[in-house]
Amino acid sequence: MIATFTAFKNKLQIVSSQKSILLLSALPLIGIATLISFFKNRLPHWTGPAYTSLILLAACYFSSKKRTAGSQKWIAHKPVEITFAMMLSIIVSGIILINYYPGTLGKKIKHCWAKTTLR
Repeated sequence: MIATFTAFKNKLQIVSSQKSILLLSALPLIGIATLISFFKNRLPHWTGPAYTSLILLAACYFSSKKRTAGSQKWIAHKPVEITFAMMLSIIVSGIILINYYPGTLGKKIKHCWAKTTLR
C-alpha cells in the first residue's frame, strides 16, 4: 500500500510509463473483483495478476530506500519483522491446531430440514 501511494505521489524512482502500466494493470482488476465480490462469490485467485503488479511496485519502492546512516538496517525493517512474526505465529498455531485439537472444527449440530415420517 505504501508503494502504491508513493507511486501516485510520483516519488517512486521508476519510469513513468512503467509505473502507469503497473498501476493500470493492477488497480482496475482489484476494483472490479472487489465490486463483483459484493454480489457474487468469486475465487480468490482472480486478483493474482493484479497483486503481482503491485509486488513489482513494492520491489521498486524497497530498492529505492537507502540504508540509514550509521546503521545497517533498512528504513522498512520493522514492518518486515512484524509481518514475518505474524506469518510465523499463524503457521505455527495452524500446525498445532491441526495436529493436536481433539475433535472437529465447525458446527457440531446438524439440522435436518426434511421430515422423515413415512406412512
